[in-house]
Amino acid sequence: MAKVLQEFMQQHRLVIEAELERRLPRGGIPQLKALDDAVEHALFTGGKRMRPVLCLASAAVCGFATAKALNVAVALEFLHSASLIFDDLPCMDCSLERRGEDTVHAKFGEGVAVLAGLALLNETYALLSEADCTGSLMKQAVQCIGTRGMIAGQCLDLKHERVSSLDDLEAPYLKTTALLKLALVAAPLSLGAPSAAVEALARFGQKLGMAYQLLDDELDQDEATVAGENLEAVLGKARTWIEEAKGALVAQFGSGPARDVLCEFAESVWARALQDVRSR
Repeated sequence: MAKVLQEFMQQHRLVIEAELERRLPRGGIPQLKALDDAVEHALFTGGKRMRPVLCLASAAVCGFATAKALNVAVALEFLHSASLIFDDLPCMDCSLERRGEDTVHAKFGEGVAVLAGLALLNETYALLSEADCTGSLMKQAVQCIGTRGMIAGQCLDLKHERVSSLDDLEAPYLKTTALLKLALVAAPLSLGAPSAAVEALARFGQKLGMAYQLLDDELDQDEATVAGENLEAVLGKARTWIEEAKGALVAQFGSGPARDVLCEFAESVWARALQDVRSR
């Protein structure tokens, strides 16, 4: 991992973990222990906390103190964890293991898992509402989470339809791009950043999300590549999207550590994919 990104993560990791623990939604009575344990299991069984890190970096690149974006950063991790609970359910991907641990429904039962996901989603909205100083954040969050964003993407996942070309991946990748875009724009929106800065970060999140999901899909393939394209075409498309993502930042923001954090994250997505491809 590149130096600036690694240092930024180390600098903010402890405060992110502490705030996640402090704001974790809990029923707090003996009868709700299973629900409380399920929520805690969803949050604290690994994870690099990249979405809150990106959220704090996006605030910094717009000139805001990272501490002012902490509530939003925590909300993004709660949202991400809720989405993973729902993704893993038997009616969705039916996954029994995540990060080397039992998934929430496998450990606590399907009903408790659904309620744990809803508890985290509910707390997400509470945190975003607290942070929304401008009135712009909640509208964007509802769009990114809802039937034009993550929920739409999950619904398309259920259809398991193969796209005809790499240029047709925007809708199937809605779940990934919507969440990543929200992670990049939520703090700047809540703090009143200029619209040009928000738009640049949204473009960064959109293009990087496309590249991330394309590379992730490619690495899941046994034989056939994504959309029937050869590996070279897939990697070329992903590299183009990464360059477009970085270009949006370079065009809008001056050089500095926060911009470097975001650009280095984009490059880390590419480096991981190349390493996995070469190890096949």
